[in-house]
Amino acid sequence: MLTRDEEIEKAIGVQPLETVSINPQRPLYNACRKMLESRARRMPLVDVDDETKRAMVVSVVTQYRILKFVAVNVSETQLLRKPLKHLKLGTYKNLETARMESQVFDVIHQLVNNSISSVPILNSDGRLLRCQCSSTANGRRCCHQCV
Repeated sequence: MLTRDEEIEKAIGVQPLETVSINPQRPLYNACRKMLESRARRMPLVDVDDETKRAMVVSVVTQYRILKFVAVNVSETQLLRKPLKHLKLGTYKNLETARMESQVFDVIHQLVNNSISSVPILNSDGRLLRCQCSSTANGRRCCHQCV
């Protein structure tokens, strides 16, 4: 049985995501760009200890924390008030879906082959039952609220 992320990635032929980090003195914008480029969902903040001169992780920034910060602190909300579809956020064509009868392995292949983070699970009427995210596919607790 596959239990570790590395084992699962190797078994299905996927390159593991690179580990990226950033210094806590760098701007939030730089952290966001680095996370986008690497497709990381979380990123360690690494600083150098003054005494030992060694790199050390002082915190971890997550997508959730960044979104929370923006929602609470950004006053320029004109774009944030537009409908998601008008902003072209999300997928509206060729949406990957699965049924409750789908094999878990097939859903994992959908996630990997299409570089997506979740697959909506539909019933026979096409109604959303839940969402299978890449985190729960490998046994971890999901990092966001799935239906």
